[in-house]
Amino acid sequence: MKTKKLILLFCLAVTMTLLITGLSTPNAQASNSLWDQQEGFGSGQIGLAFGEDDTPKDIREITALIIKVFLGFLGIIFVAIIVMAGFKYMTSEGNEEKINEAISQIKTGVIGLIIIMASYAITTYVTTCVLDITTKNSIWMCKPPQY
Repeated sequence: MKTKKLILLFCLAVTMTLLITGLSTPNAQASNSLWDQQEGFGSGQIGLAFGEDDTPKDIREITALIIKVFLGFLGIIFVAIIVMAGFKYMTSEGNEEKINEAISQIKTGVIGLIIIMASYAITTYVTTCVLDITTKNSIWMCKPPQY
């Protein structure tokens, strides 16, 4: 039963990641078929409304975006765990066993959320540095400020 839920959760995460990143295949040659005239989520008016441009995405940008979306998804899961544990704490009716279990889940959720937030910050910094170094040919872009 848990395996089915995990597989469903993984499929949902992959689907959402693909939708959010706006992966679309570039047209190698011009074609008049209806299939080749379709636009992906990241292109066209929808993409422009959310700050996208018409340039094709690089594999490094796509990878960084997938990692950020995955970490954001994990953050949402840990917030949900904290909310469910808080609900369990509020509805424990003075039962010490339920209270201790809820407090333990809240502590675990907060620790997990802190780890995910730190991972997101590190990932954002490292991917920004890698993209700056590889696209601008400068190693000084991500150097920490010297005092």
